[in-house]
Amino acid sequence: MSPKASFATPRKELLAILTQMKKIESAARKKNSVLDVTLLDSYIQLVIPGAELKLRAVTQGSGRFSIRLWYFTSFIRDDRKKEILCYLDENRLTNGNRTIAAQTTFFESDAVLRTIDLPANYTQMDLMRVALSGRYTPEEIAFSKLDTATKQAVQEAISDVDRVSLILSKYGLDRTQVNKVLLDYLAADQASSFQD
Repeated sequence: MSPKASFATPRKELLAILTQMKKIESAARKKNSVLDVTLLDSYIQLVIPGAELKLRAVTQGSGRFSIRLWYFTSFIRDDRKKEILCYLDENRLTNGNRTIAAQTTFFESDAVLRTIDLPANYTQMDLMRVALSGRYTPEEIAFSKLDTATKQAVQEAISDVDRVSLILSKYGLDRTQVNKVLLDYLAADQASSFQD
């Protein structure tokens, strides 16, 4: 069975980008960031929250895989060849005689094509924007391993609206009005961030 996609790129350049991403992850005080790698025509796109970098590569096929940044960095660092050649197949990434598990998808449709735009130090508000924006499919959110975090952000917002409603009820504000204020704020904030 032949691989569904592959990429070849200089090891030194790929490691430089991965090292840069690990510094961004460290500065953001995040651990275990999920790295999304998208294989496109003549380059690969590497994304973690707060960073999106591209690297020239010889690619065959189109696909995407998701893996922990530290794990992929170790996988690449352990290969001593000057040129990295990786094959992407169903839920696995192969380099030489080494194969590791990776969540994969291939572009028969664009259901998980877009990368979710989040800052390195994303907050509950950023996750609410993702959940409410309508820009991302549930598959994209799940592929980026943000489905649980966005659900938790929504649940916390519901709980906060309930709590604020109770406090402000003595001033005549009910839950619907407090909810509208929050949603209007997020929508206005979202609209301004889309214009940047």
